[in-house]
Amino acid sequence: MNIAFYSGSKEHEEKSFEKLLCAIYGRSYQLKNAAELVTLTDLARYYQALPIVSPTVYAAAIRNPEFYATILRNPCSVLEAAKTLRNDLLFGDSLILCLGPWSEPAYLELSDPELLKIASVAHSRICVKIAQAQPTLLDSLEIPIYSPKSDIAYYRDFCKKLSELTSSSKRHYKVMLPAYYRKCCERGLES
Repeated sequence: MNIAFYSGSKEHEEKSFEKLLCAIYGRSYQLKNAAELVTLTDLARYYQALPIVSPTVYAAAIRNPEFYATILRNPCSVLEAAKTLRNDLLFGDSLILCLGPWSEPAYLELSDPELLKIASVAHSRICVKIAQAQPTLLDSLEIPIYSPKSDIAYYRDFCKKLSELTSSSKRHYKVMLPAYYRKCCERGLES
C-alpha cells in the first residue's frame, strides 16, 4: 500500500478511528466538527460498523456545542453522512440547515439525486407555506385601499416600520425571510 499520495491529516484519521472504537465498545466520545463525522462515517462503512456507530453519533454531536456551528459551513456533507448512518435526528437537523439560506439554498450542491429530491420537496413545501402566509400577513396590516390626503402621515409611519423590519432582518445585504417574518410577528405591526 503506497501512502505517498495520501493528502489528509494523519492525526485526524487517528482521532476518527479512536472514535470508531469508542462507538464499537460503548464508550462515550465527542465529535468536534462535521469533518470528523464524515470521516467516522466513512470508517464505519469500511469496517461494516454502521449499525453500531449510528445510534451513538447524535449523542456525540450534542456533547459539543460547537459541532452545530461547523454544520452550517457544509450541511450537505453532514446530510449525506446522516443518510449513510440512517440517523433520523441528525438527518432532520442537517436537512433543515441545507434548506437555507433562502436566497442560495445549500441543498442545490447535493450530488446524491435522492437527497436532492428530498430537499427540493421540503424546500417547495416551505415555499407554499410562505405563499399562504403572505396574504394573511398583508391582510392583518389593514391598509385602506382609498385614503384621503390626511392619511399620508399614516403611510409614512407604516413605510418607516416596514423599512425598519427589513433592515433589521438583513445579513450580508440580503433580507433573511425567517428573521423578517419572526420580527413581523414580534412587532405586531399595528395599523
